Amino acid sequence: MIGFSTAFGFQCYNKSAIAKEVKQQMLSLCSTDSGCQNSLNAHFKECFDSSFRMGSRHRSSSLDSNKLASCINSNAGAEYFAAY
Repeated sequence: MIGFSTAFGFQCYNKSAIAKEVKQQMLSLCSTDSGCQNSLNAHFKECFDSSFRMGSRHRSSSLDSNKLASCINSNAGAEYFAAY
């Protein structure tokens, strides 16, 4: 049980660290647009959570950046980020 809780705790920390880094990168992309910054701050957590996969014992975690960008754009009602 201790091994499971340690591994799960590390996965949650990893997700948090990735979220923080991705959000900082996205904020730097829209540093001159207050509407973009406001939309990112309002919708990032929800969109990140729906775009991030925790992974498993045999697969690493992953982020679908296209899904993240599309989600933020859709919720904002504007095309702030390009999704390829």
